[in-house]
Amino acid sequence: MIDLKRLKSEFQDLGLEKGDVVLLHSAYKPFGGVEGGPQTVIDALLAILSEEGTLIVPTFNFDFCSGKPFNIRTTRSETGVITEFVRKNPQSCRVFHPIYSFSILGKLSVELCKLKYKSSFGKNSIFGKLVDLNGKILTIGISIGECMTFFHHVEEMEGIDYRYIKGFTGVVTDETGRTYEDTFTMFVRDLDKGVMTAVGPMGDILEQKGVINLKQIGNATGRLMRARDVYKITSREMKKDPFVLYQITPKYKHDKENIVSFLMDLRSYLKTVHKHVELYSDYVFGTEGIRQAKEEFLKAVTFIGNNDYITQKILLSEEQKKVLKNVKSDLVRLEKEFPVEQRRLLNSEFITIHRQLYALCDQLYDELNRQKI
Repeated sequence: MIDLKRLKSEFQDLGLEKGDVVLLHSAYKPFGGVEGGPQTVIDALLAILSEEGTLIVPTFNFDFCSGKPFNIRTTRSETGVITEFVRKNPQSCRVFHPIYSFSILGKLSVELCKLKYKSSFGKNSIFGKLVDLNGKILTIGISIGECMTFFHHVEEMEGIDYRYIKGFTGVVTDETGRTYEDTFTMFVRDLDKGVMTAVGPMGDILEQKGVINLKQIGNATGRLMRARDVYKITSREMKKDPFVLYQITPKYKHDKENIVSFLMDLRSYLKTVHKHVELYSDYVFGTEGIRQAKEEFLKAVTFIGNNDYITQKILLSEEQKKVLKNVKSDLVRLEKEFPVEQRRLLNSEFITIHRQLYALCDQLYDELNRQKI
């Protein structure tokens, strides 16, 4: 069990200093137990930052993307319990953005919360201001691949071609209580090109170049880095190798060889899941497994539904088309409605989806071989 004094000491050893402006990405459970709970973590950070410093936490919520209204005062954060503690703190304020909002405590909180912008990752976003202020990014108990949204800011600023600006329109309620319809944008992956986020290589480069300080905080791994350094090196490495932040799934190519390869890989993954389903019934995936299942299932329905070779060479039955449509809508609904922590409910839903995809995958694979096309 880690206490306030030890937390302060370990944060200071990591490189956190008085007066810092720091963006915190965190998971609470990896700490391994904190005396006083999540608030103690926040207290330790604020004690080091002092009145001259500023603590920023992401209070992202993606319900707006699926048509749900956003209320700056009541919409929950989907980025961990520590962020919810900050959001609910009467002394904090929240940046107005229905997808990528932030809650802030400290010296610059009022100034930063006055920011009004539509682009999730643009120049005037919190990510851009973090660069301007020479701020730091702190991650605790969570990998670079799970939390470094800052990379998307670099991508948008550098004008890469594997993402594009997409608008999301919905109902928002601001800090004054005014409710209205508005549009906000996000720099999203081009799924038609098979773009998959893969920032691990860039994280490795940053560690190798000494940009990231590493230290254990309790049982969790802490990483601290300067936003300007991250931007500078990431933008430079992207020019050398565009694939440090993403990968293209080759099986999105519209030819038989890649379709068969894709279906074989998908069947192998689904078969592994199928064995667990039969053995363990309603408790299969676990937190990371649920994330992987959502990604794999969405990749499957996107590939099958958008692949010209399949739709032209194989006549999908109405029932198969219905399965694709239902699976995709169920996945979108699950993404928005259920937090990962509700594992038992999620597992029962995912098992149903899995069985539908498993059968459809077998049907398509058999049809490809039968037609010998």
